Amino acid sequence: MKRPRYGFSLAELLVVIATVAILLTIGYRGLVAYLEAQRLREAAENVKNVLFEARNRASLESQGYRLKVCGADRIGFVHESGGDPCIATVMQLPYGIQVEMKDGLCQNPKSVLRFTGRGLPIEARCFTLSYRSKQRKVAILATGKVVMP
Repeated sequence: MKRPRYGFSLAELLVVIATVAILLTIGYRGLVAYLEAQRLREAAENVKNVLFEARNRASLESQGYRLKVCGADRIGFVHESGGDPCIATVMQLPYGIQVEMKDGLCQNPKSVLRFTGRGLPIEARCFTLSYRSKQRKVAILATGKVVMP
């Protein structure tokens, strides 16, 4: 009398492993794209928060403030009578994300954003965040509104 065999054959295991490998390969690119988009979204929120903080401090203290992009991945701000914004309050962007400040139309590079004592920017500015091949923009309008188009 034959005894029944329990378990899986080698062929069955190889088919399952090959199927799982194919599914992981298909899903990997989507996962990487999703993670890149999430990282850019997080960095854009950080830039938005720095703009809000600089605007609110200018308004509360009734002093002008300067905001500057320091290097490729840091943003600093200080009141008008203070020193270098890159030494004062500095926010480092995560994940090696690069930031560039341009004029309100996102065309010409600019170095400084100034806020009046009422918390309004003197001019509109656009911040372009870059991570690998993706980009995201954060803009502050002349009205003080921060938008992420």
